[in-house]
Amino acid sequence: AIHRPRGDILDRTGHVLATDRQVPSLGAVPKDVNAHGALATYLCARLGLDRDEVLRDLAQRDKKGELAKFVWIKRWLTDEEREALGDLADAPDSKALVLQDESLRFYPDRDLAAHVLGFANRESQGSEGVELAYDKYLRSEEGKRVSRVDRDRNFLDFLTLEYEEPRGGDDIYL
Repeated sequence: AIHRPRGDILDRTGHVLATDRQVPSLGAVPKDVNAHGALATYLCARLGLDRDEVLRDLAQRDKKGELAKFVWIKRWLTDEEREALGDLADAPDSKALVLQDESLRFYPDRDLAAHVLGFANRESQGSEGVELAYDKYLRSEEGKRVSRVDRDRNFLDFLTLEYEEPRGGDDIYL
């Protein structure tokens, strides 16, 4: 899938009032975890999570009873949490951990015009104000790319089989 961020909201002079920013989220691949207890202790000490919940997440199973392919441990890490997490290579079973950037709506001027702008929820859907009124323009739809890859899973551009451009994500000027 090809992601495009939600469109920006700008004032008439071009000053950004609302935009998306990339924030890291921590996930895990349960089938790659060997030392559940050690990994849970490591993560809880750094992120302040409940150990039992982390252990439950690491042992999560799908409908077929097999270990889940992927689980979220903590989404939308703050800068302090990301710093406390440190280098993932130092973690037990580090190959099971995945740090992935996700879009999060950000309002640079904080409360300025908050009642007019409204807000977009964590799923990037407008919920109030301008964010809701112009959601169909601001919202983006994922694109798609089907391509051959090399042994390191890098796309081979000259062997792209199917490509669909992401749509939407238009900016709004007030």
